[in-house]
Amino acid sequence: GRRAVTILDVIARAAGYGGGIALRDARRAIRFRDLEEEIGRLDGIVRSGHEGPGFVLAALLPNRVEYPLAYLAAFSSGYPIVPLGRGLAGETLAHIVREAGVSTLLVDENTAPACRGLERLCRVVNLEDPAPERRVRPRMVPVASSTLASINYTSGTTGRVKGVMLSHRSYLAACR
Repeated sequence: GRRAVTILDVIARAAGYGGGIALRDARRAIRFRDLEEEIGRLDGIVRSGHEGPGFVLAALLPNRVEYPLAYLAAFSSGYPIVPLGRGLAGETLAHIVREAGVSTLLVDENTAPACRGLERLCRVVNLEDPAPERRVRPRMVPVASSTLASINYTSGTTGRVKGVMLSHRSYLAACR
């Protein structure tokens, strides 16, 4: 039968757009030809030697190119991402970090103040730090469509946030 499309296929095909702009924010633009390298750079910052099963990335960022790069890094390396809303209270953030088993929390100068104290629960990486710890990134790996891609928290109807687990299959279906 026909092989299922993976996120790696999407990233590889994107390189064909060459010098076109893939991602842009007020600070910078990333071209399609540089997308894989930028994904690897961000992955190197967030994981920085923290390999193996069980790695979970959370991101509390405003709209900037690193937000979709964080998704692409997670999706292409097979670890889940937990997107966090900017209006969440500190106790709710701590609950999510604990419950989701977050390994690294990615923040910037705008969102770091909301995450004070979370360093005791996970590694917090600020994109504005002068030299975030980096490591060489392993090659992107094929990820099964049933693999957990993200845990999205919602307040639901009972008031306590709950994690909704989405697979790679869910995201690829949305892309189609």
